[in-house]
Amino acid sequence: MKPNSKSESFRLILVNRAHKINSIELLDLYIITGGMRRQIRKSSAEMQKRAQRIIFESFRKEKIMASEERSYFESFRKVLKAVSSTLSLEEVLDMLVRNVTEVMNLKACAIRLYSSEKQTLELVASHGLSDRYIQKGPLNVDKSISESMTGKIVTIPNIAKDPRVQYPKSAVEEGIVSLASLPLPLKGRVIGVMRIYTGAPHTFSEDELNFAEALAEMGAIAIQNARLYEGLREDFYRTVDLYVAELNS
Repeated sequence: MKPNSKSESFRLILVNRAHKINSIELLDLYIITGGMRRQIRKSSAEMQKRAQRIIFESFRKEKIMASEERSYFESFRKVLKAVSSTLSLEEVLDMLVRNVTEVMNLKACAIRLYSSEKQTLELVASHGLSDRYIQKGPLNVDKSISESMTGKIVTIPNIAKDPRVQYPKSAVEEGIVSLASLPLPLKGRVIGVMRIYTGAPHTFSEDELNFAEALAEMGAIAIQNARLYEGLREDFYRTVDLYVAELNS
């Protein structure tokens, strides 16, 4: 069978020329690939446990849920399942913002990650926002609802009259009226924000914010999972390149 990836090509090289690779090198490669699988499984398991805890706590309130509310939680479970099933960061985030928007009946949703170098919030995924709004300018971390980066959930019922909004005119032109900014928490620090937008005046309820907060938390774990996978995959391919170079020398 013809190899269709770098890892398969390397496997064939090892089979054909195994005598040139010593046992220590093979052990190094095994540790890298095995460690990759173990760490990814651990991260995915952590995501599932948090999801189960969130869902359990929601039902533990002993509320009689209407059919619409039941559909809401079922959609949440589908989001979590999708988030935990892919390791592509772009796929994870695009899926997340799209589902958040649809499930919560929002105008739009966006995820921004903190850049310590630029001191800005960099857009990595969005759904429902126009290119004009996306390209309005950089979001400075200290000028754009900065409380979110301290771990607080911030709600703004009327963005046109709130000084914490960095680009109120652009938001009004986009048709945004209300928003909530939720931190993306990861291991005791905030790595970015998830912002949800409505096109009509809206006061977010406690249940809505709890729901959005849970999704933001899952998003942060998904980002960690994807970053972990990408880092380990790069380490693996770097090792492959070194071995192939040695074999060809």
